[in-house]
Amino acid sequence: MHCDSATASEATVDANFTARAFRLAEREARARDKTFTPKAAHALGALSLEFLKSSAADVRAYAAHASRDVITREDVGLRARRASEITRVVAERRADADADA
Repeated sequence: MHCDSATASEATVDANFTARAFRLAEREARARDKTFTPKAAHALGALSLEFLKSSAADVRAYAAHASRDVITREDVGLRARRASEITRVVAERRADADADA
């Protein structure tokens, strides 16, 4: 029974996060005189949630690798560097795909 409660609680947190990301995306778009389709805004919310979960797992792993129970600023910095590298690779691949098209 406890597992079901934890699963329901996690689902609620996930839904709340996704909804807030959706609202933030809409607000930022309006501030720039742009709009999101509802599907795009929901997809962005879901992507944000997955990125957050992935980042949390990474910083936990960095702390564990350093034999620490506490996540530090250094762990977050390592994750930020990794995110920058991922962004760069995606941009390069997109440019290559655009050049091939």
